Amino acid sequence: MSHIFYGTIVSKISNHFFENPDHIAMISNTMDGYENTIWTTCNEASRVFHDLMNIIDDVEIDWDLAVDEYAEAILNQLIIGERSNTLDLIAIASKVIHNCL
Repeated sequence: MSHIFYGTIVSKISNHFFENPDHIAMISNTMDGYENTIWTTCNEASRVFHDLMNIIDDVEIDWDLAVDEYAEAILNQLIIGERSNTLDLIAIASKVIHNCL
């Protein structure tokens, strides 16, 4: 089993969010202008992904690819103005993990 650490997941997700300065403005608008909610979203998304990863740790998956795809999916949702709750994050993570099998 390959594994990825929680801190790496947070880093990969936040890197996707902050990679493009234009994304910051779009995400901030979605988050009502509070930048710390971007960090809260990174943290919550990472926790959800890490928890799911631990639940299905017996399956061989390219976790680096899965985290990148997960971060991209969340970013795309935020850019179009949709804020993800925990249930959304679980659904996105599950779909991404399933696609990476």
